[in-house]
Amino acid sequence: MNLENLSNQDLLAGIKSLRGTERETTLSILKYLSEIEDRRLVRELGYSSLFDYCVRALGYSEASTYRRVSAARAIKLNPELGELFLQGRVNLCTISAASTALRENRAQVSEIVGKS
Repeated sequence: MNLENLSNQDLLAGIKSLRGTERETTLSILKYLSEIEDRRLVRELGYSSLFDYCVRALGYSEASTYRRVSAARAIKLNPELGELFLQGRVNLCTISAASTALRENRAQVSEIVGKS
């Protein structure tokens, strides 16, 4: 990919477009992980957990896996988080960090919007 020939305007428009796609792709991955966990497919494949599957089969780091698995679980329980994520009003780290508090009803989705 040769980006050197792009104008500054095209370069900036391109990165914004990719960023929007990145959120959609990440949300799709989170939904897939949730469904894989619901179906207990990782056990059939010989992995001890969804975490183990993400690290060994998908090649995520342990930190990336933790964020994705906890966010996938949080979004399953609070579907509105998915739309907020797409809008950029919450990010993956925030969802992951708040997942336990959300699950235990110690926090509300509205409380994490715009937080880092």
